[in-house]
Amino acid sequence: MPELLDLDHLSHAEKDALIRALFQRLEAAERRIAELEARLAEPGKTPDNSSLPPSKGQKPNRPEKAMRGPANSPPEAGSNRHLRPIEFAT
Repeated sequence: MPELLDLDHLSHAEKDALIRALFQRLEAAERRIAELEARLAEPGKTPDNSSLPPSKGQKPNRPEKAMRGPANSPPEAGSNRHLRPIEFAT
């Protein structure tokens, strides 16, 4: 943020010119904010309205698949090797 000016040495005409310039900057900033807010309100990009490939589009709602594989299921009976009992040296 710029440092505030010492306005004591300015004449009334210079202060009026400064106020007008600041109002112009404020109006420009408000227009820019309105443009950006309007862009935010627009729908997002989809493969239908842009050059995005179809694989990047939203997927239809599908039921989730059950987790499969050895990490997600208990072992079947008899599928594991039996360990030998530990023999202690005497």
